[in-house]
Amino acid sequence: RHLPMGEVLNVADIVNNAHFQARGFFRAVDWNGPTMHMPGPLFRTEATPAPAPRPPATSPVEATTVLQRWTPATTTTTPHTAPHKPLAGIRILDFTWVLAGPYCTRVLADLGADVVKLQTEERSQGVNGNAFPYFALWNRNKRSISLNMKHPKVLEILRRLIEKADVIVENFSVGVLERWGIGYDIVRQWNPRIIYMSMAGAGQSGPWRDFVTYAPTIHALCGLTSLTHPPDRQDIALGCAYTHHLSGLSGALALLEALEARGRTGVGQRIDLSQLEVGAYLVGPSFADFLNNKREAHPQGNQDAFRDFVPNNVYRCLNNEWLALTARDDHDWSRLCQTIGNQTLAKDSRLASVEGRRAHRADIDQALGSWAAQQDAEQAMRQLQAAGVPAGKVCTMRDFTERDEQLAARQWLVEVEHKLLGRHQLDRFPAVFSDATFDYTPAPFLGEHNFEVYKELLDMSEEEIATAIGEGLFT
Repeated sequence: RHLPMGEVLNVADIVNNAHFQARGFFRAVDWNGPTMHMPGPLFRTEATPAPAPRPPATSPVEATTVLQRWTPATTTTTPHTAPHKPLAGIRILDFTWVLAGPYCTRVLADLGADVVKLQTEERSQGVNGNAFPYFALWNRNKRSISLNMKHPKVLEILRRLIEKADVIVENFSVGVLERWGIGYDIVRQWNPRIIYMSMAGAGQSGPWRDFVTYAPTIHALCGLTSLTHPPDRQDIALGCAYTHHLSGLSGALALLEALEARGRTGVGQRIDLSQLEVGAYLVGPSFADFLNNKREAHPQGNQDAFRDFVPNNVYRCLNNEWLALTARDDHDWSRLCQTIGNQTLAKDSRLASVEGRRAHRADIDQALGSWAAQQDAEQAMRQLQAAGVPAGKVCTMRDFTERDEQLAARQWLVEVEHKLLGRHQLDRFPAVFSDATFDYTPAPFLGEHNFEVYKELLDMSEEEIATAIGEGLFT
């Protein structure tokens, strides 16, 4: 019925699940030791598949050895990308919508790729509407053209566009582009260098390939919901579209890998990115522990799942603010007690060892909770950090946008002027390049660049473009 529903699966459910097994998500480690299995890969590159996982190197690998494996990719610069940007010369046809796909192409657009977003008036509604703030967030630095996928002349236009492109990205349900007549087997005949990435919820194969998914569905089906709710509650899940964001970043990484491979081989390839597998990859240690040690992870709240540091919790401070802190070892514990001035905790011999602190977890949490209740979260964080104790204020959106000195110092927010939304802020690309500068243009209107792109890429005259708009082809 195409309803985005998903059962909350635990670690054992997923390991034994027919869809994950059909896609071979859990793979054996390639070595001479005992049989071990790990999750992965993060995405499937058809022409350059990931090798079987291997154990860590027994000795450090020299940087020169790693660099010898890489050769610079060759590109042809286009007039719409500044030559100092890392992805100058790469053109991407963007068929994505909602979040995961647009975030992927936003990363590449920030880096200088010419991202041409193909839109239809029919699909550009709600959160996908060009004047909606959600759309504005994920589609900056892109050019928009309108193209009616139901028009009888659409394949002629698509072929000419694809012949001028380096990458196609789509995150529709499985089979949509095939029904439009631009499946990978067809477009690679038009352009052998094309890199074609599909970002379906459950991937392009397997029993669940046709599942309709959104982030909460993925969270339930990949184990995130099961492992992150409080131990005594099973009806609380992640409050943000976590896997959408991580799938967007993973997609950007996959395309960079494929572009590097094309620089060596001269040919493109298909990429199958399953947002479900990206989510499962995030809880990989729990799967590895179950597959190899038969230990099943269960939700433990703020208790550390592997090292079990004590304390390792979040404590309420003044003004209903919160402070997270951890003591990793005896040194952290000593510095913590000294910083908060609690001699009772410092002198309690029962708490002098890691094992003792684990045995008296509740007493420690109660003492730290009483101390934190009298503290300003920001000041307490600074005092503990100055002493070398891992601590952090639980920040709100106001902290991020108005109060955080570190983000402000790095100029994390940039302002753009949108003709409908006015002047608003966006998060800057998080990395800083020594020899590249970045600028940010607001998200485009529907079909804003029709005349520019069709003239530039297809050599169409303004009269021809206007006629195509009137005939309903460019709508």
